[in-house]
Amino acid sequence: MLCIKTNSTDAYFNLAAEEYFLKNFDRDIFMVWQNANAVIVGFNQITQNEIDRDIAKAKKIQVVRRLTGGGAVYHDMGNINYTFIRRKDAGHFNDFPYFAKPLTDFLNTLGVEAVFSGKNDILIDGKKCCGTAQTIHDDDVLFHGTLLVETDFSVLSSVLKPDYSKLKRHAIKSVVSRVVNLTEFLPFVTAPKMFERIYEYFAKDGEEYEMTESDIKAVDKLRESKYTKDSWNYGEGEQ
Repeated sequence: MLCIKTNSTDAYFNLAAEEYFLKNFDRDIFMVWQNANAVIVGFNQITQNEIDRDIAKAKKIQVVRRLTGGGAVYHDMGNINYTFIRRKDAGHFNDFPYFAKPLTDFLNTLGVEAVFSGKNDILIDGKKCCGTAQTIHDDDVLFHGTLLVETDFSVLSSVLKPDYSKLKRHAIKSVVSRVVNLTEFLPFVTAPKMFERIYEYFAKDGEEYEMTESDIKAVDKLRESKYTKDSWNYGEGEQ
């Protein structure tokens, strides 16, 4: 398994990198990455229904559509994003617990009891600390998640439009009340430290890979031709 840090905090670049590695490599891949303020919209979502576009513009929050399904999520430098790409593993597509287990195992080594719950959530003490999503290309599966470490929930709750039917069903008054940062359980943890710890945990059994100049040029080309375009980010998810 190749283990990669993108060393970029640009959401357009990082989402393009995922697609590039999915479609152009033949090795299993683990990638860890961070985005500066961004909303990442699910492939099948109608973007304007999921975000407050005025707030996104005012706060300079990038809005980017991803390849995977699921709901919109907020990224900032207080969370860690990770990606697994598994080759010829179509038999496990939609098996979320299977792909989530490596991350829950990692979190449990830190002394917290992380469990997979529902369709695509990882919980600690009944609250969501990580959402996950996946897609398939040929027989290769891409699975990724957003791990909340010290995310600014005030921005999260202002830019994302909540699913009020879900909130009513669970008798919860706000989006924030359903999610939790790791720092609530591990006060010594910071996002930079967690970035290194999660990378080291998976890299110990893998092969570290540094993006080449050719890789970066290819990702930049995809970034400019697709991921920065309103036709992709505000369209209906058509490839």
